Amino acid sequence: NKIVGDVGSVLDNPIHVKIVSPDGPTMTLIDLPGITHMSVNGVQEDIHDATVNLVKKYIKNDQMIILCVIPAVDDFANSEAIKLAKVVDPTGKRTLGVVTKVDLCKNDTKIAEKLRGDGSNVKLDLGFVAVRNRSPDEISKGITLAQMRDIEKSFFEGSSHFYNIDTKYWGINTVIERISELQMKAVDEFIPKMINELGNKVNTLTTQYDTMA
Repeated sequence: NKIVGDVGSVLDNPIHVKIVSPDGPTMTLIDLPGITHMSVNGVQEDIHDATVNLVKKYIKNDQMIILCVIPAVDDFANSEAIKLAKVVDPTGKRTLGVVTKVDLCKNDTKIAEKLRGDGSNVKLDLGFVAVRNRSPDEISKGITLAQMRDIEKSFFEGSSHFYNIDTKYWGINTVIERISELQMKAVDEFIPKMINELGNKVNTLTTQYDTMA
């Protein structure tokens, strides 16, 4: 509120939070605001450009893993986030779809087809993973993340909308595993590139030194 006020404005001014844990991978998570078309009470007329430019700024880095978060009931083909991701990641090697609000699914949502990318549905090379997050009521009741994993598992296994859907298409644990795999793959690809660049730099500096000598 000190940075942007309490009226719902969006500025390119990050807030850094460091979390230390005895386990889990080391990574930087950048939580971006959703792409917004209109601000509350018209407070920020350029809020769409502001949010789009903010998203573009971070996802264009080819070392970033892009998580496109989409509500289950939305038309994935109209997702501006997916559209932007496809521009900077045309091969789809670092874009993963995360589907939320799965408890709002109805029969005409056809969520199974969306997750699998069947027919004319949007397809991502890394696919989509549906998740069941804690609701505000569950948070107020003190439901822990560990307890939420059990609740989530029961939801997907018991929901008629996810009947016969492979476990690779749902679950927070699945998202975490996929991100970890992508992170390790990115590191494995980056290290040889970094060594090569450092070698070229050393050769350049050696040549400059020999010339000066």
